Amino acid sequence: MGVKWFAAALIVLGVGLTLFGFQTQNPALFVGLTLAVLGVVVILTSRRKRS
Repeated sequence: MGVKWFAAALIVLGVGLTLFGFQTQNPALFVGLTLAVLGVVVILTSRRKRS
């Protein structure tokens, strides 16, 4: 599993937990948002060109 696949999995899991947490009003909403943001950060930082 590469970095981009890992980040995509984090985003998908995060969105799923966010939707689940929104419907049930439990802490999964916060965890889902955190995972989705973490996935976006991983994608953005993996695109840096190394010198």
